[in-house]
Amino acid sequence: MVTTSFVSSTDAGTQIRVSDFIKQPSLVQSVVAKMLDKQFIADALLRQVPGAPGGVVKFQESEPLFADGIEVIAEYGEIPVAKGADGVPQAVFSVKGGGALVISREMIRRNDIDAVNRRLKQIKNGMTKFWDDRFMSAIWAAAIPTYAVPLAWTDATANIPFDLAKSNEVAIGQVDGNGNEFNFAPDTLVVHPLRASAMTYNNAVQKFFQGNAANDNPLYVGDTRRDVQGFRLLKSYRMPLTKALLCERKTLGFISDEVATETTPMYEQRERQSHRSDTTRTSAVGIDAPKSAVILNGI
Repeated sequence: MVTTSFVSSTDAGTQIRVSDFIKQPSLVQSVVAKMLDKQFIADALLRQVPGAPGGVVKFQESEPLFADGIEVIAEYGEIPVAKGADGVPQAVFSVKGGGALVISREMIRRNDIDAVNRRLKQIKNGMTKFWDDRFMSAIWAAAIPTYAVPLAWTDATANIPFDLAKSNEVAIGQVDGNGNEFNFAPDTLVVHPLRASAMTYNNAVQKFFQGNAANDNPLYVGDTRRDVQGFRLLKSYRMPLTKALLCERKTLGFISDEVATETTPMYEQRERQSHRSDTTRTSAVGIDAPKSAVILNGI
């Protein structure tokens, strides 16, 4: 998770007072929406699927790519039925996560905009951490192949390009129960920011760094906008220091919003002499193609 400041009191060059959040109850919605834009790594790596009916999503894990029974057909011969196959039945449940911004009467009277800004940033960071943790929990629970690197990437002699090539081969070489390839092609590498830093001073990897194009839109706030050996490099503090995730983006799994991220207008709590706004998201995270990824251990 990378924290970025958003100063609501100077939004668009207009001075905003704490009382403005009360006078314009929907103002907080636009502020929070902007702060949460591209914050969730799950949205960058997983495909969005329709909302979870009843709070549950059923799916097939590691569904085969090919149907069996395709064969040569003689003239006047009967066309055989192609025999499809399903993956392992799985299900995931949606979870609600969120937090509330509370503005007290004292904050309004004192125009304590700094306190409001701090609470907004903490809610943004808390929401990001919550959903990044949900994503990582799904990753560690999935049957993702692993690759143990010979040397930690902080070692000056570590051959990071070799490690990436070998772990990529692990994903490319995955086959289904019939021995047929899945045809996966990993395109994204996720590391802890400290390991991303170690990659920048590793001599072996320098020639493979590419990108930082001005018109290349970032996937999310932790996007380095650089490629390493053709893999998009993303950073996340939720990734352990000793691990990396190499995966095929949007193939690895899905996120299903039963209720997408929403922020309520400010509403009054008279008994507390305060106003509050609630930000929540109710989603299910599923990894249905675990073999499209590789976890690198010992980096």
